Amino acid sequence: MIASTESRILAALLYADIFHYPLTIRELTQWIVSDTPISSRVIQNHIKKLIKKGKIGYTPPFLYVSSHKKIIQYRIERLAASTAKWKKIRNVVKILTIIPTIYMVGVSGGLAVNNADIQDDIDLLIITRHNTLWITRFFATMLIEIFAKRRHPGDLQVVNAVCLNMFLTDRALQIPKKEHGWYTAHEVLQMVPLWQRNTMYTKYLRANNWTRRWFAGRYEFQKQIQIPTYNTSNNNIKWYQTLERPLKKFQLWYMRKRRTTEVVSESVIRFHPNDARIWIRKSFRSKLRHYKVPLDKKYNQI
Repeated sequence: MIASTESRILAALLYADIFHYPLTIRELTQWIVSDTPISSRVIQNHIKKLIKKGKIGYTPPFLYVSSHKKIIQYRIERLAASTAKWKKIRNVVKILTIIPTIYMVGVSGGLAVNNADIQDDIDLLIITRHNTLWITRFFATMLIEIFAKRRHPGDLQVVNAVCLNMFLTDRALQIPKKEHGWYTAHEVLQMVPLWQRNTMYTKYLRANNWTRRWFAGRYEFQKQIQIPTYNTSNNNIKWYQTLERPLKKFQLWYMRKRRTTEVVSESVIRFHPNDARIWIRKSFRSKLRHYKVPLDKKYNQI
């Protein structure tokens, strides 16, 4: 079965609806599930049909599932909250440029799409040079502790706290195949890189080009974005690598009583203060069933 363009439009709006996030037409062209970009003209023609059928609503510039107009106000309020958070985090991440083993810093989560609540924290993804994962985390953590508010395990008040929840090395850029699906593709492509070295974001995107099979429009959009770039420096790299093993042992020892569902290896550190993927997938499947929206078999992996 090949899902119609109308079904794909509805699916995109239903996924966004989970987050109370109406889409603009431009955003819809990026987030409609398809392995080839679909033109804005084609999408707009189908939007008109869906509006006539009463399946979706349109209050310029936002599209939403019929009768869910109220989510527009959520998006407006979160845009204001997100704007304030962006000002804070852009200043903070500049400090991280002094660590030569960091190759890229990006913002993930709700803030990446300007959909953060006032009380939300700020999630960062950091890509490091290989063989420097743990020493990079150590220094990044120290700098965030000094110059910002860092989220700690068990924190209840996390307003604007910086959550260093994911570190990858430049040799572990591809998301594991077992995690490939709608949710992960969306997360990869909505991440906003704030600065890079060694054209790292291009390499990250290329390593995860499987996401193009899901959101070709967004993948092409991300390929065009301009990112502040800093020179790659090999100064003191050997010194960093010498300290890698003892600092790894120290941090694992320090974390031993706090470990839960974290992913920890030689090339990946990933923390899940509140892993959202489970409830998001459940909610999305429920919405697809409720609105009787069919998807292609290859997109069933949510």
